[in-house]
Amino acid sequence: MAGLKIDNNEVVLSVRSEFLTLSDAITRYRHNAHEKKHSQHINYLRSSSLSNRYIVLSEYNDNGNMREIDLRTDQNFNDDEYIKELLSCWQDKFIKDYEAQSSTYKNGRVVKNRWRDNTVGFNEFIITFGTDRKKRDKEGLNSNEVNFINATVTLDRVIRFLNDYCAKFNVKCLLIAEHNDEKTKHYQIITTNYNFNIHKNIRFDGRAETSKFGSLLQDMGAKAFDGIAARGVKGSKTKNKNLKQMHQTEREFKSEQEFKISIQKSVASILKEKLTYHNSLLGNNFYKIEENQFKGLIASISSIIYKNTLQNINIITQQDLKNQIDELTATILQNEARYQNAKELEIKNKDLRDKLSDKINQDEEIKNLKNEVSSQKQAILTLQNKIKDDEPTITQADKYKNELQKLKTKISQEFMPISEHKSIVQELEANNKAITDIANSEKSNVQNLSKENEEYKEKNKKLSSDNSLLQSEIKKLSNEVNALRNFKSKLMSFIDMVKDIFPGIKKMFDSNVLNERKDSEYSIGM
Repeated sequence: MAGLKIDNNEVVLSVRSEFLTLSDAITRYRHNAHEKKHSQHINYLRSSSLSNRYIVLSEYNDNGNMREIDLRTDQNFNDDEYIKELLSCWQDKFIKDYEAQSSTYKNGRVVKNRWRDNTVGFNEFIITFGTDRKKRDKEGLNSNEVNFINATVTLDRVIRFLNDYCAKFNVKCLLIAEHNDEKTKHYQIITTNYNFNIHKNIRFDGRAETSKFGSLLQDMGAKAFDGIAARGVKGSKTKNKNLKQMHQTEREFKSEQEFKISIQKSVASILKEKLTYHNSLLGNNFYKIEENQFKGLIASISSIIYKNTLQNINIITQQDLKNQIDELTATILQNEARYQNAKELEIKNKDLRDKLSDKINQDEEIKNLKNEVSSQKQAILTLQNKIKDDEPTITQADKYKNELQKLKTKISQEFMPISEHKSIVQELEANNKAITDIANSEKSNVQNLSKENEEYKEKNKKLSSDNSLLQSEIKKLSNEVNALRNFKSKLMSFIDMVKDIFPGIKKMFDSNVLNERKDSEYSIGM
């Protein structure tokens, strides 16, 4: 990816980034937008800020569209409170999303996230331009380079860079400021630094990760400005300066150059006075100074240099120097003590913050446990209400049981002499026992409140079904008993008729009937 060239020197760019807290982001936003009150303290502007361009995120919707503003008509961006409220609204969104999440410690404890005051929710980019020309110490761009860069760099390439960055890290661009009121056109940008997809802010741990991120920014910038500016040399150990440092270096370089020029002019004027120009017959013209004027020349040059450097020279005595050293030593010791106290307070403050965080987590756990206990109490109350609703069914089952017991007793009394029906009675007793067990089981379930209502309903349904079957069986047995009674009555009538017809066997039948009756009485006695 190559850049344009001027005087055989390639145009290069630099993309710098700094993560910001809310308070820092408000200050940078005000500076970048050249908010009226803030811009009064900027002393390096070279022209009116009306030539600047500002692109802001549209506040009318949440689709990420941006619009260009004019500070002469959009007075909101000259209002410190408006800027503060604008960024605070974004901060509130970050906090709401972040604290809705939870984290799991290694010991398995789950705690809710807490947004710290020093969490960096915003990011500032500064895109500057220069050339790869070798420069003297503190030397900046010359006028030709400045004019060339200001004419070729355009805002659409910056938007291309931001589109790629915002898509990659899922953030929003809040402000693009194109500054044309300083020496060289550059861009200062504010974006959010919170990814709602992963529910946390973007940060990098360690120098290696940070360096990798910085290299990525240079590559993305070079891609966006391909054909205009190239990225710097990879692996360069050159330390990038921020804008404040750049302006300070520029002022120092300018001051030094003016100082050198003033000395040169002063020395030249003296030389013209002291030296005499001579034309040589051989064609090599030269300047000549008289011996008696040589000392005066040296003295004059020394005086000029002394006067020009006097403002940067402080002449002090040895005693004054010693006093200053003693004062500086005392100040250093005092500051060292303050530093140690501040360090100790910082450690104590950190411990207190950790304890407070643990206390908040414990309170949160207690609150969760209370909510869980309350939910369990509510579930028990609901189950008790369901059991109360089912009590009529249980009462009805008990009633059926009592009626069945009475019927069993009645049948036993009436049909115990009939030996062939003992198995039926035993089966009836077994069924009655099964019904009793089911009823007892149901009562136990009601008392313990341990089984689900649906299971209880199923058992109750089964009990009702068994009762119906037993009722049907009892009805069947009652019909059989009635049939046996009729048969017995007819048999006794037949025997009486036979006795009347055959008097000879009357005694035999009476004897057998008597014995049978005795056996019946004996069986009943059993």
